[in-house]
Amino acid sequence: MISSLLYEKIKEKLKNKEQIILFLNKIGHNSFTFCRQCGYVIKCEACDVSMTYHKNVSKLVCHYCGRTKNQPHICPSCGSNKIKEFGAGTEKLEEEIKALFPKANIIRMDSMTAKNKKTYEKMYKNMKENKVDILIGTQMIAKGLDFENVTLVGIISADLSLNINDYTAYETSFELLTQVSGRAGRSDKKGEVIIQTYRPDNFVINAASKNDYERFYKYEIEARKAFDYPPFVNLITIKVLNKSRIKCIDISKKIKYYLDLEYEKDLDVKIIGPNPCKISRINNKYRYNIIIKTNEEKLEKISDFLTRLKNYFISKSKDTSILIALNPSDIN
Repeated sequence: MISSLLYEKIKEKLKNKEQIILFLNKIGHNSFTFCRQCGYVIKCEACDVSMTYHKNVSKLVCHYCGRTKNQPHICPSCGSNKIKEFGAGTEKLEEEIKALFPKANIIRMDSMTAKNKKTYEKMYKNMKENKVDILIGTQMIAKGLDFENVTLVGIISADLSLNINDYTAYETSFELLTQVSGRAGRSDKKGEVIIQTYRPDNFVINAASKNDYERFYKYEIEARKAFDYPPFVNLITIKVLNKSRIKCIDISKKIKYYLDLEYEKDLDVKIIGPNPCKISRINNKYRYNIIIKTNEEKLEKISDFLTRLKNYFISKSKDTSILIALNPSDIN
């Protein structure tokens, strides 16, 4: 997980009694568990997502509903023993760094270790008082932390947030990379940042490495304009949730039908969907999404119409949840 360049830089900083931050925006020991024989992936029984292996508790954990299960040694699908974890998170990174630098004082700060304010503050205090050599963490450490003795930031797998299926993926990536880079060199000591990526030619990675906000903005704003995304339009999402997949689809289609009746001749209103959400089931509830794109002038009338529509369907189906959001940070 650590390039030879980053390894040498960490060695140099430790020798100089300076501190290091290593950023990886994925918690856990491994990303998912799958069978090398048949390709079966261990998923949560209540959510349509793969479970993450946490070595410290020796459990598979769903990061959406919190369910856990034991790590299997035999594939439930084909009976093969070639089932194992794949990918890596902060826990695996911590394990590797401890093996490479056994004398260094290393702590990991993520949602699994900094579970409450007290533990977080203790970690922060130890870092501030130079009792920690290497701090490993997720986006929890990306901003707001000011450590004068941090002279090196290593960003592991900078590509991760580029692959999020959302129109804000590039914005999120640029923000994270520039924020975490800003943790190095916050006093009179020179700071260095090493970004590890499989996509060094990507314009977001390049702009972030040069702290070139204007270049990033010009590219991103043109893309937003071309594909009708904020700030050029308003996005309204209508999420329909139900334990029955058939009922969820049925209500979603009926909502779309009424929306089409009301706005099919209105060129300023675009209706997309219904489609399954990016994660189509969480905690045993199926999730479908309808997206409306519209301008500022139509917003109030559409909002009123959606409120009436929501109240109507909820009164007809008490076991259905309908969530309406304006310009949400995650549309899916």
